[in-house]
Amino acid sequence: MKQWIFWILLSLFILLQGVITTIPLVLLLLLVLYIRTKKEFVIIGAFLSGTVLDIMRIQNHLGATSFFLITVLALVMLYEKKYEIDTIQFTIVSSCLAVISLLLFMQETFNIFFILTSCIIALIIFVFAKLLIPKEQDKLRVY
Repeated sequence: MKQWIFWILLSLFILLQGVITTIPLVLLLLLVLYIRTKKEFVIIGAFLSGTVLDIMRIQNHLGATSFFLITVLALVMLYEKKYEIDTIQFTIVSSCLAVISLLLFMQETFNIFFILTSCIIALIIFVFAKLLIPKEQDKLRVY
């Protein structure tokens, strides 16, 4: 995946989450793209997008969202060596746990519909990412 496509998508999701919706689109995008690509530029995107979201929402704790996003990606990095993370099951479970912990971390109301909607959006992003981002193993040919 070209990095400029990632930055355009991330900017669009920051704008949508900051202005229109409260669904954590940025968290889901960063989580799915790290699961799919395993590239370090996603962490830079997490830091920058968290800072921009905190500024857009005028929060008292500048950097709290960045801290949370980087922590979620770090936990996925820990499980990367232990489990096969490039699966739909891992994506759904990790996005569900990430959204639940986001609700607890940001002290928002706990809503099951919010969690289910976020998991469905993560699943849609994962399917599109699987179609658009080929794995390194898929690029190799056996002669």
